[in-house]
Amino acid sequence: MKETTGLHLKKPDITDFYNVEDFNFNADIVDAAIEELKKSQSSSETAIDGKADKGHKHTVSEITDFPSALPASGGNADTVDGKHAADFAAANHSHNYAASGHTHDDRYFTETEVNTLLAGKAAANHSHSYATSSHTHDDRYYTESEVNNLLAGKAASNHTHNYAAASHTHTASQVSGLPTRLPANGGNSDTVDGVHVVTTAALGLHRLASGTAAPTTSNCPTGCWYGKH
Repeated sequence: MKETTGLHLKKPDITDFYNVEDFNFNADIVDAAIEELKKSQSSSETAIDGKADKGHKHTVSEITDFPSALPASGGNADTVDGKHAADFAAANHSHNYAASGHTHDDRYFTETEVNTLLAGKAAANHSHSYATSSHTHDDRYYTESEVNNLLAGKAASNHTHNYAAASHTHTASQVSGLPTRLPANGGNSDTVDGVHVVTTAALGLHRLASGTAAPTTSNCPTGCWYGKH
């Protein structure tokens, strides 16, 4: 036996015997479908109830966020969101971009050049220990005044002296206090305090210069012979 496509109602063939159960089956299915349509229509009517027609209209007073003023032409605004038309690019505008493999001229440093320049440089947060501007030094140092006092009266580093050589000589006229006469041999004087004295140790003989007092027992040592020279 065939069935309908949608509700699957039974469709007896011409050769089939009439069966009241088939008729009742189809009636029940149709009735159930009609009830479902009624429920659906009721729900739709409830949902639509109180809704405006598709072509309905409103007055200005019924629009809650309607602007207080519009352009005189009714459609051409001076600005859009506070911006003028000149603030926007044209729809067909274009940009000039550098090629992906472009390079920069000598106004810029390469990464390698920057790394080389930064090598050995101190970090931005490094610090130094400096003495305060009003610091003083201990006695290991001289003040400027002390150095100036020490240098006062000193000769310049390029000054010169005229010194005689270590092996130099003088003439007799250049020696002050030189006696008017010297012994002939240059080292053994003929007189001592103006008196000629010759001593012979073996004989104990002393000779006195001419003009000296004659030797006597009072001015001559014992055991010595004296005579005038």
